[in-house]
Amino acid sequence: MDELVVAAEKLKSSPHGHWKVLIVDDNAGIHSITETVLQDLTFENKTLKFLNAYNREEAEEILRREDDIALILLDVVMDEDDSGLQLVRFIRNEIGNDFIRIILRTGNPGKAPVQQVLIDYDINDYEVKIDQTAMKLFTTVLSSLRSYNDLIVLDKSMSSRMRHRMGLTLISETSDSLFSAAGMEELLAGIHTVILKLLSGNGKEALSSFTALQDNSEFRVVDARGRFQNTAGSNVKELIGDEVFRSLQTLKERNCNLLVHNDSVYLYEDTLDSRFLVCIVDVHQLELQDRQLLDIFASNVSMAFENLRLNREITGTQEELITRLSEVVETRSHDTAQHVRRVGLFCELIAGKYGMKETLIHDLKLASTMHDVGKIGIPDEILLKPGLLTEDEFTVVKAHTEIGYRLLKRSSRPLLKTAAQICLEHHERYDGTGYPKGIKGDEINLNSRIVSICDVFDSITHGRLHRDPWDFDRASEYLRVEKSGAFDPDLVDLFLENPDLVVQINHDFPD
Repeated sequence: MDELVVAAEKLKSSPHGHWKVLIVDDNAGIHSITETVLQDLTFENKTLKFLNAYNREEAEEILRREDDIALILLDVVMDEDDSGLQLVRFIRNEIGNDFIRIILRTGNPGKAPVQQVLIDYDINDYEVKIDQTAMKLFTTVLSSLRSYNDLIVLDKSMSSRMRHRMGLTLISETSDSLFSAAGMEELLAGIHTVILKLLSGNGKEALSSFTALQDNSEFRVVDARGRFQNTAGSNVKELIGDEVFRSLQTLKERNCNLLVHNDSVYLYEDTLDSRFLVCIVDVHQLELQDRQLLDIFASNVSMAFENLRLNREITGTQEELITRLSEVVETRSHDTAQHVRRVGLFCELIAGKYGMKETLIHDLKLASTMHDVGKIGIPDEILLKPGLLTEDEFTVVKAHTEIGYRLLKRSSRPLLKTAAQICLEHHERYDGTGYPKGIKGDEINLNSRIVSICDVFDSITHGRLHRDPWDFDRASEYLRVEKSGAFDPDLVDLFLENPDLVVQINHDFPD
């Protein structure tokens, strides 16, 4: 016994935590003796915590409730001759616990022959109670705890590698969507989602989080969850404090965009025209692999951010060129450059009320400015004629729809494809009497039906070579009269439901 005490003392050093040991035996004395012998044992700076069951049913209840039991000291014969063996099957097969170490103990080895039991049952040791000394029990338990610990460490290592691979897969699979984000808020929402998945995928609960954006305005919260739920619109400094905010501002100097501080993760980008922040808090025990994954993802975010900036620049250049080309065409025909701007804004108004997606509205607004680009192919003597056109001259003018279509249709760009269709169909009438194809109703593309209303309304409310402008009421009445004739009646109603906005656009963009 002295040798046992000395061994225990060597192992004991400021214990922290415990190993759960389940004793299953119908003899209360066995419980007491076992606990007395093992009470001073420590391993890996943890002591033992004993759980007690006196029959198979009690043991099963505990095992269902406690999934982190390291060791079970199990009597074979209790209420039945094979109660212990039944419990072994329950542990390995029913609840599927392969980690718990099982030591069978029996006072009657004849009821369960050692060799047969070791072959037929997944146990780790078999002891005859009468032969088990204190030192032998001590060393057996210690060996079993070491085995259990090794299995847990190995499992964590394998799980860690698996989680790492899953994290890399997630980053890879979401990169394309980040790089194709149409706008800052879409990019920010995607980044937020991926970070939450990375952290939750590593077994951690990101209880609270928020995203913030500054784009020519104050730096304010856009999306908030958990304890930040009611903070949308709040100033970022109020949520994270001056100290953290100053730390974020120094990231750029260190050529990075990720800050881990006090159980919180901050992903921050700051450029000349905008900055954004994703904040995840209550992320406890961030492991090395978590940080590695976040670093990899943060690099992707920087590239996605730069990609969005470049796309904005390219899109802005494209929009500028399209607008200037449209203005040149309109000016040549003695219309004003403001005509195409007003038509675009009118189209945006109708499309928004119709419920079109933001990206489609944007494309329609820009593509609509090119509706008369085909006039570039109409001779000056006809296009600039001050009086009424002859029938033959009008036939020539009508060809501008097909000229514009042919100019743009070969483009692979969705925006120019939209513009090509608008060029072709914006003079079609809802009743089928328009040109060039004479199609009607829903056969005419929605974009073309919208442009038709906006083009005609703007033309009749602004003076041209051969006519004086109409006032708003007269023009509105014309649209009503032509419902189901020239124009889609539902779209006319949407347009005329917002007279104040129409008047404002005319006021803001005069000839």
